[in-house]
Amino acid sequence: APGCIGCTPDSIACDVLASPVVDSMAMSASAVICTAAVDRDDEVILPAGVAVEDYRRNPVVLWEHGFLSEVYAPIAKCERPDGSLALVQNEREIEGTSYFTNRNQISEQIFALIDEGIVRATSIHVDPAPGKARFSAETLPDGTSRKVLVFPETNLLEWSWGCIGVNPEAVAKVLGRNRLAGSQICGPLAKSLLPYA
Repeated sequence: APGCIGCTPDSIACDVLASPVVDSMAMSASAVICTAAVDRDDEVILPAGVAVEDYRRNPVVLWEHGFLSEVYAPIAKCERPDGSLALVQNEREIEGTSYFTNRNQISEQIFALIDEGIVRATSIHVDPAPGKARFSAETLPDGTSRKVLVFPETNLLEWSWGCIGVNPEAVAKVLGRNRLAGSQICGPLAKSLLPYA
């Protein structure tokens, strides 16, 4: 959200919590990364209005946007083995598939967290089109109505996996055994998980 550490004043992030679909053989995980739902900051990013042309040139997937933890480098790519962009976009949602690598221990260990069902949250980071945001009265699932800020046109900068909404007991269990993907948990990853335990 606009108040996120590291977000620029003219960029926003929107979180989604859902069960990913994991392919252990391909070391890939697919999840809905954006919906038209109202987020925790009373904002809506319209999936159909998210431009991906710039992102297509550098389809990185980060851990907590690369600035909310000590894991700064990309952890995966949103690109299929054939080189095509691994995003499916429609009016209701955007689904992304991330392809991890076993050549990087942090990438491999974050994939293990997703594969074990511990990490399920994704978040997109977008740059809103100038002058396009508008306020709209929305009725929420609980029946209440309030004004929300709607972003009809944005540019996708990156998307991330993160800890928002994870089960603290599951994180504590992983940290307690100090092993992921067959090896000791990397220091930066362990440090970024600790607050959620």
